Amino acid sequence: MVSVGDWFADGCKNESEIWVAQTIENGTVYGNEYLDLYRNLDISDAGHLAVWEPHKSEGRLVKGL
Repeated sequence: MVSVGDWFADGCKNESEIWVAQTIENGTVYGNEYLDLYRNLDISDAGHLAVWEPHKSEGRLVKGL
């Protein structure tokens, strides 16, 4: 897994330009440490790819951005 820290984005990019996708490999979850800091990508309850701001329960569809 490549995380935000591996790209050194947190010191070089505006927070609005960083999106984090949580990944799971063999039952191990990666990326949780960044979900409270940056926007995150996930599948919505309706099955669409969406982006959420940290600590928000409603997101925006990626196709609309």
